[in-house]
Amino acid sequence: MPSDGLAPFRVTVSGLRTVQRSRFGRPGHVVSILDPGNQTPVPLRRGNGGRVTRMAFHDAVRPTRGKRLPSAAHVRRLVRLGQRLAVAGCRHVHVHCYQGVSRSTAAALIVMAAGSGGGSADGLLEELDRIRPKNWPNSRMVALADRQMGYRGRLTAALRAHQRRKAHRDPTLARLIRSHSFGHRRHEVPEGV
Repeated sequence: MPSDGLAPFRVTVSGLRTVQRSRFGRPGHVVSILDPGNQTPVPLRRGNGGRVTRMAFHDAVRPTRGKRLPSAAHVRRLVRLGQRLAVAGCRHVHVHCYQGVSRSTAAALIVMAAGSGGGSADGLLEELDRIRPKNWPNSRMVALADRQMGYRGRLTAALRAHQRRKAHRDPTLARLIRSHSFGHRRHEVPEGV
């Protein structure tokens, strides 16, 4: 269950394989984030009561040829969703992207922050680490949420500290992020890791 001051609903995060194998439980709502042009996973096409929010953008943080960036509109939609689910009494939100590491963890962080009414930035990242130990939230999405939700840089600063800790605890993940999409996320990994 969520920690003090965090969203009033349970949040789970996974990659696409978990969703394709229908191993994500019976959440009250699913956030599905895939690249533009990818098809909705079969289990999410079978009804699910319309409780699926679909988004299509690439895991990019800077303008890159051929990549659709996560936008302020995407983040606004996640913020509103988190607020709406908290008011509606949703008990479980599942978020997935392709690998379950970057877009989905950023989306989960945003939904938790919105559902909590703006919980502690450090507390939200600690909770994310508990929920999904292998995480590296998309920094563009987090920066957009920071501005939209009035964190005044606290969420972005907490993410940078989180990335430093993550890089030292999981150097394999840090190397993956450094080389991701031809290195356009290299700046997210601290020097010397």
